[in-house]
Amino acid sequence: MGIFILIPTGAPPITFYFSNSNLLTFRVFLNMKTVKMYLLCYFITTIQKDCLNSKNWNKELWRFHCSIINSGNLFIKKNISLIIMLREALHNFDKFLSYLHLYIKILRKSPYIMVMSKIKKILISLIGDPTNYHEANYHYNNYKKTSNFASSILIDKEELDKKILIGQYTLADTGNTFEDLQKESIKIIENKVKEINDFEKIISPGVFYSKKDSKKDKTLDFKGEIYNFYAYILYKLARIFEEIEGDVEVILDLTHGINYMGYLTFNAVNLILDIYSLVNNSKIKVVNSDPYPPGWKSPPFPDLNINVVLEKEIQPSFVYPSYSDSILRPYSDSAEEKSKLGKELHKKMKNEKSCTNPKYFINAINKGALLAAYTFSDDFDQRVNFAVDFFKNNIDIRNDSSRITVIPHFSFARGFESFVVAEMIKKVSNIDKKSQVKLDELNKKVDIYKINPMLNVIVQNEIKSVSDSIQENCKGSWNPLSNILKGNVSSDPDERTFFAHAGLPGAFVEVNCDTGELRYRNDKLDKIESFLS
Repeated sequence: MGIFILIPTGAPPITFYFSNSNLLTFRVFLNMKTVKMYLLCYFITTIQKDCLNSKNWNKELWRFHCSIINSGNLFIKKNISLIIMLREALHNFDKFLSYLHLYIKILRKSPYIMVMSKIKKILISLIGDPTNYHEANYHYNNYKKTSNFASSILIDKEELDKKILIGQYTLADTGNTFEDLQKESIKIIENKVKEINDFEKIISPGVFYSKKDSKKDKTLDFKGEIYNFYAYILYKLARIFEEIEGDVEVILDLTHGINYMGYLTFNAVNLILDIYSLVNNSKIKVVNSDPYPPGWKSPPFPDLNINVVLEKEIQPSFVYPSYSDSILRPYSDSAEEKSKLGKELHKKMKNEKSCTNPKYFINAINKGALLAAYTFSDDFDQRVNFAVDFFKNNIDIRNDSSRITVIPHFSFARGFESFVVAEMIKKVSNIDKKSQVKLDELNKKVDIYKINPMLNVIVQNEIKSVSDSIQENCKGSWNPLSNILKGNVSSDPDERTFFAHAGLPGAFVEVNCDTGELRYRNDKLDKIESFLS
């Protein structure tokens, strides 16, 4: 039974919950503009385990202890303690709940507080080549389980809402398409590891890899660049998290990943959660088991601890990557072949719907220019889809009884990462392409900067300044904002001035006083693009 409350200060998500261990804890973190206060409330009781289900409360004593601790050195004294005896509630659990609901109702009226749903726990596990996995006694949080897959104990011990498995297609020994390689790899994994049948599986392109399968007397020969692994899992994870709602905790198990897989997966998950935290609280817990002893003869099985190597809150960084590179590039050792493949890609892309360079949209978000973000938003997902489909359809797969050789003709480039980032930012923050945006809509989006005091203050102040000027001085349809704002307005603002005014300098913006909408002047768009490059 739980109620979860978030106060937008950049503090970690705090839980308000009933427990059967004689302690009910409620913590609230408040942010009143520049003042940060911490309100810690403890409901303490001596009731036994079954008390929550009992209505016989007359022998129980409930105390509501509330301490307000000020960390802003302002008007609230430190360590104020209040004790309120909820005597009437002692006789009736329903009445106690009514007090509680009233208290929450009061909290909800605060513009600094919102009630959250239960935090979703998502397990992301890596898997390499499971054909050589051996059983071990895994230990985690005073629990033991024997398995050949470390994450199996996390499945039992953690209350998971979603499970994701990340592997590579280099396990396949047959197939004629990208999808065939994925299916064959999944088949091999599921035959060896029984606990992963209900995982959502991300099977990525493989890196340079060669292996002789002695059982089948067949050579597996895969080529490709390491960045393909990162780019593909970033894309797949973005699509998954775009569909998730509410606050999340990701448990990332790196136990079974092959060398580079752990580092690249951590980077991808960290970036995805960074974006996701624009609108929801995000946590990451990274775990890894003790190494399996080399040459161990079982049984008995070795005892391996599952270690928590990192646990932290993820908050928006506002340094999202905004590369200008192409989304794909030819992969070949031959310069002539590279030239030929490059021309094929260029020809194909010319037939695709044009798309705004994502760097304008991403940098607008990074620097607090919300009107620019709407202006330069686009259907980034279509370009991402094109890149993935083109990559998958241009893999040379040669398969016979003695050898399978897999060579992609293209590699993902850094521009692909920026398109994925732009797509996810757009979807989680709900910023669709608009050339004309209502001031109220801009104001609602300011909340994405809640943990960045500088950007938050700049964007809020600029929107308020424009709003006040419109109410006082504005009439008719489209008017230059410079004619409405008070004070001196630069006729040709530079880049510093543009961002200092949250992308709303008077000389660049027009206002529809009848509808409260803003837009950029068409003759200033090129200059704005240069600021956002």
